[in-house]
Amino acid sequence: MTEQLVEWKTSRYLVLSSNFIVPTIFLTYYKEYYYHSVLLFLTVVSSINFWKDVRNGLRRDIDLVLSKISFFLYLYNGYLYLNGIGSLICWPNLYMIIYCFYMSSIMYKQKNEIWLYYHFLFHILVGGQGFIITCYLP
Repeated sequence: MTEQLVEWKTSRYLVLSSNFIVPTIFLTYYKEYYYHSVLLFLTVVSSINFWKDVRNGLRRDIDLVLSKISFFLYLYNGYLYLNGIGSLICWPNLYMIIYCFYMSSIMYKQKNEIWLYYHFLFHILVGGQGFIITCYLP
């Protein structure tokens, strides 16, 4: 078995923050975007499954693949459908999402405990971004 990369006392906060996408799952289901609902549900489940016991392996790979697919699907939908106040919120928020993810990776590699806060904020921003973009879907 591979070595545990992050202890539970730390990763439990990322299990919690992974759930910030759940409101978007309900909204996509309500708006009858069932493909989005299923994809986001699988993304949240894989994220929680990864963060509950952080190790390299298949669970991590599944989380990375599903999160990237979800990210690019919502980036595409945002590009197509955002306008007005949604654009004013989401495009700067996209910058913050990318920044938080980048800083989380850098801080983790440097063994700086601040990585956790960047990644927690990343989950919150992604959850909000997905919700706003879903509101603008036709």
